[in-house]
Amino acid sequence: MKKIYLFLLLFVFSISYGQFDISTINVTMCENTSQNWGFDLTSCVVVDANPTDYTIGYFDVEANAIANINAILDPTSYYLSSVGTLIFYVRVLNIQTNEIQFTSFNITVNALPYANPAVLTFCDPTAPPIYNLEDANTQIIGDQQNVTVTYWTNPFSGGVLLVGGPFTQTVFPIQVIGVDISDGICTSPRTSITLSTNDCNPCLPPSLLTASNITDTSALLSWNQSTSAFLRFI
Repeated sequence: MKKIYLFLLLFVFSISYGQFDISTINVTMCENTSQNWGFDLTSCVVVDANPTDYTIGYFDVEANAIANINAILDPTSYYLSSVGTLIFYVRVLNIQTNEIQFTSFNITVNALPYANPAVLTFCDPTAPPIYNLEDANTQIIGDQQNVTVTYWTNPFSGGVLLVGGPFTQTVFPIQVIGVDISDGICTSPRTSITLSTNDCNPCLPPSLLTASNITDTSALLSWNQSTSAFLRFI
């Protein structure tokens, strides 16, 4: 009699199931990345149970999840085609009890910032061309807000990171460096800043020409040319 009683206890324990502990993960990503072309939705759901004890379905419409129709056929490779936030609905069926649980998670796809190509020119043929790279930021950023500009030696990819500010041109008459911008989450495709010493040919005539500190052997000439002020001793 004791052996039969013990067997019944073990049998009852083996078929006793409660609700599963299900956790989800919301994801934020950038557009036009490898993730967009085949994202694994199953990575966003964790069911704390033996996989043989449940089935799980993924849906992009809540009503479909409730009715168990039109499930996503391959949730391991879902194409995220548009910018914005998508809600995915999950239906978990306890095979042992036929109890159904529902949950959901979000995937947000952010648009990439866009770095516009820029051109900086230098009109003074008598001095080494030194550019302030940050002078190109208005061209690069346009009307975008809350972005950071980064400069690179390579206009295509990789390269050495450059510090914004004074940069001495080393390739003549044209040198192209790389630039991208980031909004803190996504980074734009690489574009370029063209540094040119030829776009001012012929250079604009000086204006507001003045002479000071005049002696028998020298004078200090100053003038405005384009947008930069120049000082020269002669």
